Amino acid sequence: MNVATVRQSILLAVYEAGRVCYCTAAHSDGRRQSDLAAALNSLLRLLVDISVALRLDLEKVCVAKMKLNHAKYPNKLCGAIIQKYTVHSGSTGILRSNQTISPWVEESVARPKWTEQFYGMGLASITAMSTTFVKTRQWEIHDTPTNLALALGSEVGELADVLAWSGDCIPEDDKERCLDALAQELADVTIILVRLASHTKARLIPDMEMAHKQLHE
Repeated sequence: MNVATVRQSILLAVYEAGRVCYCTAAHSDGRRQSDLAAALNSLLRLLVDISVALRLDLEKVCVAKMKLNHAKYPNKLCGAIIQKYTVHSGSTGILRSNQTISPWVEESVARPKWTEQFYGMGLASITAMSTTFVKTRQWEIHDTPTNLALALGSEVGELADVLAWSGDCIPEDDKERCLDALAQELADVTIILVRLASHTKARLIPDMEMAHKQLHE
């Protein structure tokens, strides 16, 4: 893991998340649609780059985090109200100190050329799973662009927090915990990003030059 490179990419992700929030606020009165799409695409590209640097398959990580979320937020306990998962800890046994996606990640090392498939089937799979998760808990009413943009900013902050005080070197005995934490936060940001893109009809395109051209046609 090249910690210095990952930390620099996370810094850029924080900036792009700020752009997403700004453009979402402006988009609410019908402006800056293309700017919002560009910011979402830039942020997603950074998430992919960070995953590659960590040798993580981002699609598999997102699927694993969705499975953990199903355990953290049981249908029968959630209703239509969004609460912190710790509210259900007495029933689920899941705490901040013991949650991990490791049991659900079959292969932590990225498969060859996974990025080539990510913008097609990968994003479609993540979108479908997250949509089902939200609908079964009757949370659609909360999925507004403003709520999602604020949640996105919050999750990028949690991603940054993992390495905020680490410096550019992580002790060997802490690498496993750190990688799991980074994987979970990458998944959280990605899942919310695709939901925001869906709600604002922003197209997620791998080639940013092509994205800019298509968005301004």
